[in-house]
Amino acid sequence: MERQARRQVFHAYDCDGKAGGDAIQFCPRCGGKCRRERLGDRLRPQCRECRYVHYTNPAPGVAVVLSEGDHVLLGRRVATAALGNLWGFPAGFIEFDEDFLSAARREAKEETGLEIAVTGILNVTFNYLSERLHALVVAVAARPVGGTLTAGDDLSEVRWIPMAGPFPPLAYEADAELLRVLASGTVPWLPVDPRYSAGGATSGGRT
Repeated sequence: MERQARRQVFHAYDCDGKAGGDAIQFCPRCGGKCRRERLGDRLRPQCRECRYVHYTNPAPGVAVVLSEGDHVLLGRRVATAALGNLWGFPAGFIEFDEDFLSAARREAKEETGLEIAVTGILNVTFNYLSERLHALVVAVAARPVGGTLTAGDDLSEVRWIPMAGPFPPLAYEADAELLRVLASGTVPWLPVDPRYSAGGATSGGRT
């Protein structure tokens, strides 16, 4: 079967190139008043007092594609979350002291109750989610190795879905694109170092 290309950039809104953090008014370092100054090729908020420059950067995140056999695990976002009641892969932001593999294991445990071993990197996408939030997301393949399947954190329900679909209403275009490629059965991935893939979790199966 011919391999299908995977997209890497997704727009949830019409991005005009403005950085959301440019609206900052007060310095997070000294509390002084900020004003927009041209630094290089961009206007950036700079403190009038201590000259601190506020840079707005994308937020790094991870999405966990948990599979077992011909099924993949999807979660339904809680009603109060952004894009509430829609479905997607277990996912979240990477903490400052985490690597992406540790973040994937933590998010999976928090949102699904499962301990996982990461088996590879499926894709890396850039997501223009809103004027305040752009995210760079590493999508990893994983398998369950322990725990009990139960929805938690930002998810109200978790369900094993056939990779061939049909799928419930999805929150993110990037997830829909990856599910399309998974359904083709021709998904290559980059390997991860097995010393760090499971984080000490024990072997097991679907719960």
